[in-house]
Amino acid sequence: REIVHQASEDSIRIRHQAASALAMVDSDVVPYLIDTIPPETGVPIFIELLQNTSATGASLPRATYRDFREHIGPADDRLVAIANAYLKAAGPTLAPSVTAALQPDLPAADLERALLMASYVAEETTLTALVELLNHPEADVRGAAAKALGRWQVEAAVPGLIPMLQEPGRRVASEAAGALREIGPESALNPLLETLKHESTAARAEAATALGQIGSAAALPALSEALLDEDWEVRRNAAAALGQIGTPAVAPVLVTALEDPQFYVSYAAADALGQLGSAAVPTLLSVFDQEVLPPVLQIALQDYGLQRHRAAIFALSRILDNTPDNSPEGSASTSSVAAAVEGLSAVAQNPQEHPEVRRLATTVLARVGVDVPEADAALSPLNLTCGGIDPHIHLYAGQCIYDDVAPGGGGLYEIYESLRKLLGRR
Repeated sequence: REIVHQASEDSIRIRHQAASALAMVDSDVVPYLIDTIPPETGVPIFIELLQNTSATGASLPRATYRDFREHIGPADDRLVAIANAYLKAAGPTLAPSVTAALQPDLPAADLERALLMASYVAEETTLTALVELLNHPEADVRGAAAKALGRWQVEAAVPGLIPMLQEPGRRVASEAAGALREIGPESALNPLLETLKHESTAARAEAATALGQIGSAAALPALSEALLDEDWEVRRNAAAALGQIGTPAVAPVLVTALEDPQFYVSYAAADALGQLGSAAVPTLLSVFDQEVLPPVLQIALQDYGLQRHRAAIFALSRILDNTPDNSPEGSASTSSVAAAVEGLSAVAQNPQEHPEVRRLATTVLARVGVDVPEADAALSPLNLTCGGIDPHIHLYAGQCIYDDVAPGGGGLYEIYESLRKLLGRR
């Protein structure tokens, strides 16, 4: 009782600590909470815990549910389970009063409070009232109603949500796209494709995710184009959506996205390629056929090629992990999986490949029971060969390494700046 009381304090720090304490209680506290805390007190507390904080006290990241899951630990899982169990048990008692508060003529601030409650506590009449609020004159009310309807996956809301996709501004269009993502109706396909061109980055990002949820191959050209969007969240969600739709034909465009300068986009593309399975193996292995830059130029150019190789290893790892029988011998999988093992072995033993990429390839192979013979030592900065690079660039960089890096560890910034200017002039 004291913990829950502290969870309603004004101090954010105290609320976070109370949430952590509640999550660490070993016994089943839900029946006790239901018996001792009235719904009008407990429901708002647990909604806020779910809505705004994690048990560690950190703000929940925006963007995707997958990101959310990556940021919370076992204590948070327990807190979420406790909160949801309380709302499920105590919610029906409060639902009639929540429905009564959803009156269109009320001030927008009062309606938004009721709409937040309706996202977690609802009955059939509540859902009907929410659909009617999609036509409210206040944009914030329409957006909050769309969010609540998406949470409850109300198919009757789809006709009202589709026109909202083209509203100007950020909130309404993004909330409508998010709701359609949860509901997943094919009737929203064409409006969502148009929303990929919306002025709001949030709306475009939500639309990409919704299209992945619907899973129609008709969305592939538009999602492929969205991989070039100026906003990284749109590109990341587009890559994930292409993986969800799962057509092998998108493998080449996803491989191109592996070198995206934003880490989250690159690994979303790798994850999507992993979902495509063995059909993506030949395209992924072609990544390693491209010439590897010498380490000096990798330093100078912030080597996105290295990132592409790392991400390709990750995608191949996903494919092997998802294969029913990971053993290459006697495997029921296709020859593509065997080719993946062979290709990873070649990468792991290639002395010209970046040491980190070789290490990753060796680790993946070890997980599936493949031992890699010890290869020659990887090239270090002190035994570089020119490898066809312009001798002026090579010699200048080599001089910096011998004079500065080897004796004292300095000079890396100068190498970067010098090579950047030299390559810029070329």
